[in-house]
Amino acid sequence: MITDPMETAWSERDTRSEHAETLALRFIQERGARVVLAYLSWRHGRTRDAHDLITPVLHDLKVGEPSVWYARALNVAACVAHGMNHIDQALSHLEEQIRVSRLIKDTRLEAIGLHDFAAIIRAVHPVRAEQLLLDVIRIFEREPEPIGLPVAQFNLGNIYQEAGALETAVQFYFAALEAPGHVLKPVIETLILSSLFPLLETLGHDQELRIYRARLYALLKSTQDINVQAQAWIALSRHAAPAEVIEHVSALLPKLEAMDNHEYLALLYARLSEAYEALGNYADGLRTLRRSAQYEKVASEAQWRHARKLFESFLAWEEAERNHTHLLNYARQLEVEHAELTMLSRTDPLTGLANRHLLRERLEAWAGQDGVLSLALIDIDLFKQVNDRWGHPAGDRVIQAIAQLLQGVATPADLIVRYGGEEFLFVRFGGGSVVPACRQILDGVNGLVFHEGHDTFSVTVSIGVALDGQDFIRLIERADRNLYEVKQGGRNSLKV
Repeated sequence: MITDPMETAWSERDTRSEHAETLALRFIQERGARVVLAYLSWRHGRTRDAHDLITPVLHDLKVGEPSVWYARALNVAACVAHGMNHIDQALSHLEEQIRVSRLIKDTRLEAIGLHDFAAIIRAVHPVRAEQLLLDVIRIFEREPEPIGLPVAQFNLGNIYQEAGALETAVQFYFAALEAPGHVLKPVIETLILSSLFPLLETLGHDQELRIYRARLYALLKSTQDINVQAQAWIALSRHAAPAEVIEHVSALLPKLEAMDNHEYLALLYARLSEAYEALGNYADGLRTLRRSAQYEKVASEAQWRHARKLFESFLAWEEAERNHTHLLNYARQLEVEHAELTMLSRTDPLTGLANRHLLRERLEAWAGQDGVLSLALIDIDLFKQVNDRWGHPAGDRVIQAIAQLLQGVATPADLIVRYGGEEFLFVRFGGGSVVPACRQILDGVNGLVFHEGHDTFSVTVSIGVALDGQDFIRLIERADRNLYEVKQGGRNSLKV
């Protein structure tokens, strides 16, 4: 019987989360309590809150001797990093969690780390992921981890589905859905059901499909969890009435955009586009399809190439960990690739400019300082015509040339962000107008000439400016309105 209240809170974090939270809040000064609260915040979709809770306590626990709470904190930190699409950080935390779990001889915590590692590498190393998950399931059947077993079964089902072993995948999904209701949280149940639907449809299991679709609708009505709603509508929208899809998905999108959830946004905009087209509203169908494509481009091909190298390096490290010399060599290689991936995760591969991840980090750093922000949204006018007439390679050269021009105009303290496909963001913190720089940008772009075969062409930009504020969201909205007015007024100008 567990007598330590923090051990009780940890053991009940999935099965009795409200009681676990009450216990943790009662002992909030303890590091274990903050680890539990960070886990619960992550589990309930409050990723930013979880990040803010786990970061300082992880630093504190790292200083002392290896402990069970340090391993648990590392796992929570890995889950949070993965939820924020910081894959390199997630793998680094899992590496350390597995190492610490082995040092303290905690088989269950090691299995949790191996499970999460397998879930991340599934797409790039499915055979290794399958082996790890089968081992993890055997451990969880021996040493019960309430939510761990159905989640491992779900991930193994995904591997078999992707390998084409559909009946086997269905059996693992069914096994996962047999977990008790207090264990199978709505977000996990929704993920399993969403993965199960296309298999039941392909295999012709119509009766089971009706039963589980009704189960998902009931689940949808019983929760306000934004992640549950998004995942459910991705699955349900293929067979729901177009008007119903438009009503529910349109209401979800602003909430998801506030969370910067690119995966869900891309899929839901695609479903929304299909619904508009089904009703003959081709203009809104095309508009939402473009938005879907914009979000799909966020995770660049180059970043994932380096992520794959990182996964393979980690696997090689794991296989050679008994050989100290090989371990040191792989550790050095991992450090280099970790640094490369860290750089790629913060920069746009086409232009070398900052991306939204780096923007968010910089805004968080500025939030703790006195000073005001000024910014400008810069959009290439009629950029689609460049791609349509001269092709996407020519469009890429235009984007690169304008990015280079922006870097030449900016001061070392300014931040230049590739904010969208053909849209840039110029941010200045600490005072000083960006208007003179924007005028230089207008003049500089007007002086650019591009050569494509025997043809030459030029482009212009429109700029919306917002000055001297501390709320980035309001500033960006103001700049966007000003940009819209410039576009409506004839383009190739700026408005403050």
